[in-house]
Amino acid sequence: MFTQAGAAVRDQAATLLGGLRPKRLIASGESQSAGRMVTYINAIHPLAHVYQGFLVHSRGSGGSPLSQTPFAAVPTPNPAIIRTDNPTPTIVLQSETDVNEGARQDDSPTFRLWEMAGTSHVDAPVAVGTDQGQSGPGLICRLVGATFPFDAARLASLYKSHDQFVNMLRTATHRAVAAGFLLAVDARGLVAAASQSAIPG
Repeated sequence: MFTQAGAAVRDQAATLLGGLRPKRLIASGESQSAGRMVTYINAIHPLAHVYQGFLVHSRGSGGSPLSQTPFAAVPTPNPAIIRTDNPTPTIVLQSETDVNEGARQDDSPTFRLWEMAGTSHVDAPVAVGTDQGQSGPGLICRLVGATFPFDAARLASLYKSHDQFVNMLRTATHRAVAAGFLLAVDARGLVAAASQSAIPG
């Protein structure tokens, strides 16, 4: 189905894209869909050749099975790397939570692995974030991480006044926008929220 969707965009662009014609088809999958993308790249793409690039975001160590209940199970290896003879440019983008030693592989002319440490692009912190997850049952609790707000004493040690906090955040968001890490509209929203806050209290 994923191959058919890409082929439809490629071959019926006049109908689906209002006359626009794509130069390249880039396939992307995140989280659960990233596992399916790993299997697609390794098992389907060598036969279909529909997509000209892949972005695999926040994958686990393995791929999705080729078949499962109610059909006969056809599992895939775990861990599963992106096949090294894949000629199509592929980027695997991992958050700190997603980094898995078993799925790591070396860069190549057509493969890049980017791992993002759990740090903020905005240097006016009011809390600390961790990838260690929250206590509780289920995978989601582990994946979403946890945030611990700074107490009043810590905020007072960082910012001598409310104006200082807002100005520091404004400067940090300007740098983030200039570097391409943050959209201008999001920067304005952050500054507005900071202005309306009571930080440092």
